[in-house]
Amino acid sequence: MILNQILWIAVPILPPNLPLKCVTLWVINGLLAGGGTRNYLAVLSSVNCSATVAQMIAQRFLQDELANYSNVDGIVPFVHGTGCGLDSSGNGLEILQRVLWGYARNPNIGGVLLVGLGCEVNQISFLLEAYDITPGPLFKTITIQKSGGTRKSIDQGIQCLREMLPQVNAIERRPAPVSEIKLGLHAAAPIRINGNI
Repeated sequence: MILNQILWIAVPILPPNLPLKCVTLWVINGLLAGGGTRNYLAVLSSVNCSATVAQMIAQRFLQDELANYSNVDGIVPFVHGTGCGLDSSGNGLEILQRVLWGYARNPNIGGVLLVGLGCEVNQISFLLEAYDITPGPLFKTITIQKSGGTRKSIDQGIQCLREMLPQVNAIERRPAPVSEIKLGLHAAAPIRINGNI
């Protein structure tokens, strides 16, 4: 039924005092945080100047190659329009780094490729230091300037994803109580929560 442009769907009502441990879902333990329901490889851009390269890495990765990894749900680029002309000690940089770190540690992310240009204010090295991140087999970084340009960066990024795929594919879903799931809320405007959720 449609009321006021909103689709309402009937859902079963659970008993009011049902312990969350009784309800199970198939979950994965992501790269940096557990309790996700998907298993993606993320390609993050540290700056708007590397956004196109990040998108092209994700898009040019051969989908039939990805089909060989049944536990991997896909490759997702996360790009933005900032990171270059920011004040190196301002709120803008701090917020951008928190958002990037939030994407990287999302429980639905099994591996991360962070792509930078090399000369931006939001340097990859600063982000790694701020959040005590050590690059490894499932958290890789590249910069366009060090790689030798756009085409070489795309090739290097695809190679990084190929190296991560077997390990990300090894992350298997397991039954777990619903209480283990981490949920995120999206609101178009700020909301106030009174704590009675």
